[in-house]
Amino acid sequence: MKYVILTFVFCLILAPSYAESSPFLTSDPADGNATSCQFESFQLPCVLDATRAIRVDLQALPVGSHSVRAQFCRGVWCSEWSLSFPFVRPVLRAPTGVLLQK
Repeated sequence: MKYVILTFVFCLILAPSYAESSPFLTSDPADGNATSCQFESFQLPCVLDATRAIRVDLQALPVGSHSVRAQFCRGVWCSEWSLSFPFVRPVLRAPTGVLLQK
């Protein structure tokens, strides 16, 4: 019975980490008729969501410092570049010393 309870407790602890846990890079919606976007010197493709805002899943980025600048485009015409946005993807390690106490 103890193993069943222990398994249930661990499932409750770990379950939230699988539900939409990835960080996203987002922007305000584009003014005008933007149909695409692009990044300057950034590894991931720029994606617009239904509101014409940038929404990119950062899960695939390697650990370390990153900086991104973006612009909205329509056809061959693009807006000015945004300000540079620096951020750091940290190293996350598994918790240690997890135990049940009475």
